[in-house]
Amino acid sequence: MKMSASSSRLDDYDIGEEWTYEYKFNDEVLGWKAESFTLSVGQKLSFWAKITEDDDRPDVGAASKTYTVTEEDIIEGFVVNMDLYVTENGERIAGKQLILLYLLDLYHN
Repeated sequence: MKMSASSSRLDDYDIGEEWTYEYKFNDEVLGWKAESFTLSVGQKLSFWAKITEDDDRPDVGAASKTYTVTEEDIIEGFVVNMDLYVTENGERIAGKQLILLYLLDLYHN
């Protein structure tokens, strides 16, 4: 199977401009390109993401999710959704949240 990752913002707040992104799949760094690997029924998968604002008082958010592969997943492929929240720490809009939806799409080669 192959996996690709994508993200989209779900908020309308003007939080941050420059960000550093980190992604891991089963404790290994994952890029945005499609990665190939073998899965088996019952296998546990772990997903982790972190974003850090690039400024003097960086806003930081992280999320993780685990997923157990089913027989149907092996046959049809599947998508794992993971929401990541970052709370603004600046004065102007302090407390507002940036919300990212990560989609991890696992599909056949």
